[in-house]
Amino acid sequence: MKSLNILLGCDNLKSTGVGTTTRELNNELLKRGHDVDIFTFNSGLIGNRLPNLITDIRKDSNYDLLILQNKNILDEILKLNIGGFKVYIVSILVDYFNNKSFPNEIVTFDNIDTVVTLSKESRNILQLNKVKNNLIYWGIDCDRFRPIKPIKKEKPRILSAVRGESANEMIKQACEILDLEFVSWLKPWDYVSKTEEGSVNDVEKWINKSDIVIGLGRVVYEAMACGRQPIIFDDRWYQGNLGDGIVTPDNIEKFREYNCSGRYSKRKFEVEDIVEEINLYNPTYWYRLRKFVLENMNIVSTTNQYLDIWKEHNDKV
Repeated sequence: MKSLNILLGCDNLKSTGVGTTTRELNNELLKRGHDVDIFTFNSGLIGNRLPNLITDIRKDSNYDLLILQNKNILDEILKLNIGGFKVYIVSILVDYFNNKSFPNEIVTFDNIDTVVTLSKESRNILQLNKVKNNLIYWGIDCDRFRPIKPIKKEKPRILSAVRGESANEMIKQACEILDLEFVSWLKPWDYVSKTEEGSVNDVEKWINKSDIVIGLGRVVYEAMACGRQPIIFDDRWYQGNLGDGIVTPDNIEKFREYNCSGRYSKRKFEVEDIVEEINLYNPTYWYRLRKFVLENMNIVSTTNQYLDIWKEHNDKV
């Protein structure tokens, strides 16, 4: 494939799923020799490390391919009349069409060439609303996220990667009951720039110093890539206290259908439930959990999928 001129756009480059996804996709595209610009309104910890970050785009400029996230970014691109094949990633789709949880993220899709969803849940909702879309799961850099430190067979160290303060406190209480070491990066998006554990931007280092990682979404897959066993749980403002529980090689596929959001099982957790899930820890799963991500969510293959969408379009022109 020839070198493409590509724009990646997202609302922020903080240590969240959107920011990390943009960083990983950017790095993989650059490795392949493509020219990549990243446009964002909030550079954050991740953005500060990226030399190809831009804060201004010239009106009426053109790219071969634009991969965009967040409605405010899309609106700005359309306002500036930026040309090129536009791919829009729907990363948030909770009560999307009845305008409850994310009224500012509603997109008409009229000026988008291709819509991409990150889970079967989102794909099905869009299809029910007659919006064609491609399913491409999160892409994980499996060289960055890899096992470095051996996991413990007993007395696992717990990393709380949740965003909800109440969820973080519940996990802490569960660790006290079990007499387990508890580490938290509550509010990782620029809340702390550096601790004795390292920068919160260095997610892989935090994960590798732990054995169980508790959170939702992308961090679940990152933990698996590092050979750690995740527990899906958080208490977030848009959906409340929800979880699926501990991840195993036998249940990850069904949990992934809902982006490991807790919306598959829709379980409300108490402290004793977290204790019970931690007690299900099985260190022998590490290889199979990493293998799943390597085979199904590797950034190399997901980048191929985005480029294939462009190639299919370009072949028709």
